[in-house]
Amino acid sequence: MLAFIKKLWHNSLTGSKGQHQKNLGLKNMTSYTDNMVAEMEAIGSFTFETAEEYAAKYALSTRSVISKAKSLGLEYTPKVVVKSATPKVRKADVVAEITQTLGLLDGELDSLANANAQTLGVLLKAVSR
Repeated sequence: MLAFIKKLWHNSLTGSKGQHQKNLGLKNMTSYTDNMVAEMEAIGSFTFETAEEYAAKYALSTRSVISKAKSLGLEYTPKVVVKSATPKVRKADVVAEITQTLGLLDGELDSLANANAQTLGVLLKAVSR
């Protein structure tokens, strides 16, 4: 019963989403001065690279700068993730190819799928000769 009352009291202070700072009139803690915020707003939009530069300038984390830019409603363009040009080869497929090359029955070398992918590649080249 005591735990229920404590939880009820805690929820009444924090609100449904833990917004007790707003309810109590407290300001959010921040590493950003008004001048820094004004500078960010003057920049207008950020990319990952510009966020890194800004973070280095003020000894902040890049993640913090990106988060602050988003919270200020500034445009943020994330860095483009380049996918590898080579298709992914599953280890199970390599094992199946090795099994076929050696003329074994399907499933006889299934435990090889636990081996390192690079090692399987070397083995496939060796048995393919």
